Amino acid sequence: MDKGDYEKMKNLFAAINWETELDGKSVEQAWTYFCDVYTQFTNECIPKCQVRPARWRRPLWMTSDAVKPKKRKYWALKRYKSTGSYEVNEKSKRATTLQLFDQLDQWTEMIDNGDCFSVMYMDFSKAFDTVPHQRLIRKLAAYGINGKLLKWIEHFLSNRRQRVSVNGSLTHWLEVLSGIPQGIVLGPILFIIYVNDLPGAVKSITMMFADDTKVYRPVNNQDDRIRLQSDLQKRLMWANKWQLQFNASKCKVMHYGRRNKNLAYNMNLGDPADKMEVTTEEKDLGVTFNRDLKFSTHVAKVTNKGNQVIGAIRRSFRYMDKCMLTQLYKALVRGHLEYGNMMWNPINKGNQDQLEKVQRRATKLVTYIRDLPYQDRLRALKLPSLRYRRERGDKILYGLEDMASDSLFHMAVEDITRSHRMKLQKPRCKIALRQHFFSLRVIYNWNSLHEEVVTVPSLNVFKGRLDRHWTARHYLI
Repeated sequence: MDKGDYEKMKNLFAAINWETELDGKSVEQAWTYFCDVYTQFTNECIPKCQVRPARWRRPLWMTSDAVKPKKRKYWALKRYKSTGSYEVNEKSKRATTLQLFDQLDQWTEMIDNGDCFSVMYMDFSKAFDTVPHQRLIRKLAAYGINGKLLKWIEHFLSNRRQRVSVNGSLTHWLEVLSGIPQGIVLGPILFIIYVNDLPGAVKSITMMFADDTKVYRPVNNQDDRIRLQSDLQKRLMWANKWQLQFNASKCKVMHYGRRNKNLAYNMNLGDPADKMEVTTEEKDLGVTFNRDLKFSTHVAKVTNKGNQVIGAIRRSFRYMDKCMLTQLYKALVRGHLEYGNMMWNPINKGNQDQLEKVQRRATKLVTYIRDLPYQDRLRALKLPSLRYRRERGDKILYGLEDMASDSLFHMAVEDITRSHRMKLQKPRCKIALRQHFFSLRVIYNWNSLHEEVVTVPSLNVFKGRLDRHWTARHYLI
């Protein structure tokens, strides 16, 4: 069977000036034009292949670069986007774990200073489905997005209809006046632009990740409580103004600090009985927080999840060799045990052993090495211990540009040092919780490294030298 002349098809597409052809067309018109061209070229270059009309298919250009001009408009919009310090998920080299790091660094410092604080966890109700189109367009214009780009986005959101099928019966078509289409590259950008001014409406510290928001401040007296309550009301007023309501059942407050008076907060000033729910445990971006910030509950949950996955692997395979186990373990189990561990790095030996037991159990799935001591099994599988990976991860994380900032670390001021010239100054702290946090615990091991390990041209070179320097610690438990 003739496979077709794909080189000819490539040249035909390259000969079209897409900017000129798609200029002035709406989203629907642009997609229809592309489908017609695609079908014509396919039938011409692949005559023996039965190809359905392209317009019957899912418009892949929304998530790929099939239509280059539209992709360029996406990146142009991204350049327009405001990049305030509140949103983390769209920043370069930023992730959920680094937002958790930022907030926990502030929290442990406040506790070390003797402050109490309250954190309000707030979640929008059907966030992506309730963004009003006209208000979104006005916000885009206010941010300086105008001309053809704004017109294209308006066409992209408008003229959408939906209906429901029940037992074969269809309802009437209804126009969709709100909501951002999901599953496309443009969706998250539009939503972030829509909520970008929310943190500016309050004076308390605000952190956002998609539709999850947190607002907190020190609460040492009644005046601090009034300020936080005022910020809560301002957020609710913002939600009413922009028709993006909070889900009251998912909005909770957690109080931190031994001397915290656990003051109440109202979700509705008109109804004093409508109190925000007080919680002692909350899952925030995949990590379970408790009032004591010791993360014993989180360790219990991730070890339970890891054991469940190991049980599923054991039931699914009758035979397991070393290569199979390492691939399955790294892909399916270890991620549960290590996600965000720079924040919840266990302090007590019991939690450390609890995590290591999961890997200990996994190594026994290979029958011909299961009777060996645990450290010998690790060597046979070339799996480092979880303790070593946590310590190694701390050093690698320090090498990241976003982490090695002057606000977190300071160079030692002594003229004579016993280690290397990049020695860090370790600040004083009062409580063990702060002492074991990343920005302090990493300093001791960093200062103990050799000169040739820390003076490297790149992060990858640092990883290799660190592994060679810590060869004797790879299987340390």
